[in-house]
Amino acid sequence: MKYSFQHRCSTAVGTLVCATALLHASRAEATEPRRVVVMVEGKESEPARQEITSALAGNAVVEPSRDLSAALAQGGQRGALGASLNDPRKHDAVLSRVVAAAHTLRLDRVVVVTLGGPGHAGQARVRIVDVNGQRDTVAEVPWKRGEGAVGRKVRDEVEVTPGPSSADSATESASAPAVSPTTVDSGAPPTSPRKTDSSSKRGSIVEGALGFGAAGRRFRYSDPLSTGLRRYDLSAAPMIGVSGGVYPFASLSRTVDAGLTGGFASAVGVSSESRDGADLGTRWSRFFVGARGRWHATGAMTLGLDLAYAGETFTFEESRIDAQVPSVGYRFVRAGADVAVSFGRFGIEAAAAYDAVTAAGSVANRFPRASIGGFDFAVGPSVSLGYGFSAVAKLEYRRLVYAMHPEPGDRFVAGGAMDELYGLQGGVAYAY
Repeated sequence: MKYSFQHRCSTAVGTLVCATALLHASRAEATEPRRVVVMVEGKESEPARQEITSALAGNAVVEPSRDLSAALAQGGQRGALGASLNDPRKHDAVLSRVVAAAHTLRLDRVVVVTLGGPGHAGQARVRIVDVNGQRDTVAEVPWKRGEGAVGRKVRDEVEVTPGPSSADSATESASAPAVSPTTVDSGAPPTSPRKTDSSSKRGSIVEGALGFGAAGRRFRYSDPLSTGLRRYDLSAAPMIGVSGGVYPFASLSRTVDAGLTGGFASAVGVSSESRDGADLGTRWSRFFVGARGRWHATGAMTLGLDLAYAGETFTFEESRIDAQVPSVGYRFVRAGADVAVSFGRFGIEAAAAYDAVTAAGSVANRFPRASIGGFDFAVGPSVSLGYGFSAVAKLEYRRLVYAMHPEPGDRFVAGGAMDELYGLQGGVAYAY
């Protein structure tokens, strides 16, 4: 069975091209509307929210707060967000969760306004989280329904409009109540920005998973006319695996990115036994390496397409029945799609792929005209543990089908065969 200018440019031209690109990028960044979520806590939260939304209208994209609330819950953040950010003991940890959740939704700013409260009667504490800079600022603003001071303060802090002219500034200063900006959280130290570049990441840049579980195999010939074509069953064997992905382009787009993926898994402590009681040393492993593209359709759903080179090897140690046991060494190109959907802290992922087999090992060698194809799928739930970690479980299944195409005179004759490999595993995943 046969498978199968140097380029130079002058310094002047290079400088001109780079300068043009930078100028274009800066103009695009300046004109792109910021994506903002507004969260207001207190007795008159709805009027305040409407005031802020009206002040930002036409200058920013104000997104619904429900997706951010769900992402925060998935990251382990519960309760009143403003109160947690205003607590110096909790501020840094809560800010990190807000930034992480906002990144997944590709937000630029999160506005958290707390109305009133002990020691702040008639005041609004306006906190602006700069998602890309990973820091926040806070200011005290007099709050009175209909005056517009909170809306103006949010608009100015979000920086969605050009600075007003001097005449406009004078008019607004005369009519607007005074505001008293303060340092972050009245005593809580500001979080040091780890990255102030406006192109900071939108989706996860690094993903990894470690899994443990049980896997099995079922191999059958159809219409076997030759003696010695043995079936094989393995109900459950311990298996451990690792997988991961790196998405270096996650910071370049709000909705679409791509990266490299890979993984390896191996069964441990597996042995097989023939019908006459002979022990057969058994090895089972699998791997894949490839590329994956992601489309962040919404804050709660991501779609993916992947193309990978993969392998599945299941072999037995040499023995007197070596020609009869189904040893395989599959190599295939895997083209697949996947979807991940989150519901607060919980989520579900599903993936399916076509396996275009390029090599199959010993079984295929016995049937020189065999053609082989297959598919696989996986599905499983997840639950967020906070700080980027999740507990995951997954049901996996792969089926490979042989069409033998025998001819008179062949040593081995069978109509076809089916190889099924399956497993259930649980583990922990991390995304940053």
